[in-house]
Amino acid sequence: ASEETAEASMLADMAWTASIGRKHFEHREGIVFRDVDDLMNGLNRLASGESFVKRDAFPSAPKIAFVYACDAETGSNIGRALYETEPVVRGMLDHCRSLILEEANYDLLESMGDNDLEHTERGFITHFAIQCAVAAYWKSIGINPDVVLSDDVSLLSALCTADALTLDDALKFALRAPLNGSDLDGVRLNNVKTTFVSSQAKGWSNTAGDVRSLLESLAFDVSERSSSSFDALVQQDVDCVIEIGPGNSSESKVSDAWSNTNAVQPLLISCADSNGADESTNDRSLIQGTKKAYEARLPVRFASLFAGESRRRLTVPTYQFDRKRYWFNDPVD
Repeated sequence: ASEETAEASMLADMAWTASIGRKHFEHREGIVFRDVDDLMNGLNRLASGESFVKRDAFPSAPKIAFVYACDAETGSNIGRALYETEPVVRGMLDHCRSLILEEANYDLLESMGDNDLEHTERGFITHFAIQCAVAAYWKSIGINPDVVLSDDVSLLSALCTADALTLDDALKFALRAPLNGSDLDGVRLNNVKTTFVSSQAKGWSNTAGDVRSLLESLAFDVSERSSSSFDALVQQDVDCVIEIGPGNSSESKVSDAWSNTNAVQPLLISCADSNGADESTNDRSLIQGTKKAYEARLPVRFASLFAGESRRRLTVPTYQFDRKRYWFNDPVD
């Protein structure tokens, strides 16, 4: 192994040890880093107080909403970057890729490199796959939604997250619907157990029949999400909003929805900064979101972050306040 590889392995082992083998305190801060210099810069910012953000404590069981966003411009870039770096995302996209090759004879990964897919069938399928992969990532680390919100073309991936239908059934439906209309033959629909918020869900009662009605009216185009759904989301009293999919299109809607209420605005976690996708940080967007979730004391399951890796626990210094007494037990002459 090269010196660089050995260093990277040591840093990963140190992160594993700190995540799995140490107690996590109520007041906490996370640092995302690539190498020693990156880590030292993060520690220096923390020591100076530059990076610390005071956050109010969540309830013991915070209420989490998954909000499905569409941003065609940043989607393919972030999707490809996450494919290269996140095993859960890669596994989900590879599964979608093989099914698409079988059913439609084109390569999902090549579509993720095409920035001209907006308002096309392939653009819809690409966004669907990326959103399902991002949702799978959050679920894999123990972050599950109590509420799911979607109004636009993301309805299909949102319904998958709510277990209204399987990924395979949803993908097959999406691939044939533009040619055959809303063909639900052979698609098994289930009752929705998660609270589902949508301006399109009129008289919604979480039944399989409601799911069918939504899918039959689904338009295969990227459209603007209704702000009225965010007003309804306020009534759900959520503590954290996680934007599923690329972009950061929910920030202003969350702010507007909560501005005229006495409720505390929820923490917003998205896959991209508000200034758009940064090519140099696309591969760290989910990890940055995980950092934010950890700092907010959401129940992050760290073992899943290292899935598929062979890590070892290192001997690291103990805390200065490790509840150990350093005092003489016997009188000293």
